[in-house]
Amino acid sequence: LQYYTTMTWFPSFCVLLAACAAQRCWAAVEQVHLSVHEGQPDVISVTWLSIGTGPFEVDYSVQGSSSKLVAEPVNAKGTSYTYTQSNCEEYASPNIFVALLLLTNLRNADGATVINYSIKDKSNGVSSKQWSFHLLPSLGSPVHLAIIGDLGQTNDSASTIAHVTAGTEGVSNPYDAVVIAGDLSYADAEHVDCSHPGGCHPQRWDSFGALYQSIGAILPTVTCPGNHEIETPDSPVMLAAMQENPEKYPRGKTQGCSNVTTTPFVAYNHRFRTLELEATGPQPDNFYSIDMGNVHLITINSYQDFVEPDTWGTTASRQYQWLVKDLSKVNRDKTPWVIVVLHAPWYNSNTHHQNETEENTLRALMEPVLYEHRVDVVFAGHVHSYERTYPVYGGKRVTSNSGHKIDINIGDGGNREGAALPWLPIGEFPWSAYREAHFGHGSLQTFNATVALWTWHKNTGPETTDIGDQVYLVKTSQGMLVFDAVRSPLLGRTDMGAEWVYPRQTDLSYPKREALLRAAAAEI
Repeated sequence: LQYYTTMTWFPSFCVLLAACAAQRCWAAVEQVHLSVHEGQPDVISVTWLSIGTGPFEVDYSVQGSSSKLVAEPVNAKGTSYTYTQSNCEEYASPNIFVALLLLTNLRNADGATVINYSIKDKSNGVSSKQWSFHLLPSLGSPVHLAIIGDLGQTNDSASTIAHVTAGTEGVSNPYDAVVIAGDLSYADAEHVDCSHPGGCHPQRWDSFGALYQSIGAILPTVTCPGNHEIETPDSPVMLAAMQENPEKYPRGKTQGCSNVTTTPFVAYNHRFRTLELEATGPQPDNFYSIDMGNVHLITINSYQDFVEPDTWGTTASRQYQWLVKDLSKVNRDKTPWVIVVLHAPWYNSNTHHQNETEENTLRALMEPVLYEHRVDVVFAGHVHSYERTYPVYGGKRVTSNSGHKIDINIGDGGNREGAALPWLPIGEFPWSAYREAHFGHGSLQTFNATVALWTWHKNTGPETTDIGDQVYLVKTSQGMLVFDAVRSPLLGRTDMGAEWVYPRQTDLSYPKREALLRAAAAEI
């Protein structure tokens, strides 16, 4: 709303909005979003918020079927939480409801199954609007993921969301799910008197939820936490403020409050989390894995040091031990693509967020594990620009051996802190293949066990995008090979995605590249 302060109606609107917020006069059902379940690809959770207690139910059915199914919330009376800011102001959330849609055996023979659903308040019989979404692709099938980082809730954020939804409902949306690499709302509720437009307050989670509903209600969402989800007085956001103004923000002080929350990720864990079937509350850790089509997706908490302060950067940490165990169980026959999503990037040639502890420690600890298990791509956010690496390991660009991945920073979703500049000299980072400071989102489309298409869409207007970077990822015995999508359109196949891109560097000479692509195309 800060972008419309020059309009004549805005002051009156603000008064009305403030009065409405004080009385909680929002819709009975709001902030709806879908989530994918750990280990349960045919279970989708529906989360919504309400000031009422219901009782509620979710009515859902396969599109074209007259048979209606009903899901009751796993937390029938809702789960709310109380949040105390560092300035002693207390916030109580609306009730948060979660219902599980059990979709096993509902898949059509052709696999293109659409689910319609709505949320009903049984106390008055009033139902929400109807939304629709696709079932996730069956195990082993191609998948198409939208990937966003550092989204926020600005005009640029809304533009990114509009580009992902492309003005469609779930029935015709090209994506199967959306992945967010941390930093969602930028509520920053631990901050006092922050200078950002829109302020820093827990209510920003509500405004973010309202904005995100347009995408979250039609595309299942997978998230990991970022530094802006921590929201405790010792978070990186607050520590930065203390360094800039130590007199105003003395380290460890909270403006005289004795009840400020010291539990990290409180709002995030209540609102955006992946639950197992029997779970009814926030999960204790924010690392998990999901199988979607032919992709095994792993999320890592870059800020596990706020959960395991003594062991987070060692092999004794729960997160590290879980990661080793999870990777050892991956079935590459069913999920040949393995990707990792975290917030703080391991490779970054921007001046912003250079050499942070969370980045360096986890890379040293976990990159050898990812190498051993042949992880294909690592997605990160945090740096508010786009950057893609060549195959990289141990801080160096590599051209052989099947264990090498590429890293992609996609922290350019539209946050209020702006695009990250300047870049450091490119000569210092030979592993950096492409970088650009521009808002946008990414698209990962797998075709089979060895070929995928990665596209970075940059926002060029409220409703338009331009393809800024587009490459084929081809897995061979020589390792992960990256091919320019304009010069190597997989022999003219029109079903492989977009056919043009700005010229990009590649890893191999043209004749050798074409020979490998011919072999890959023959497998499709």
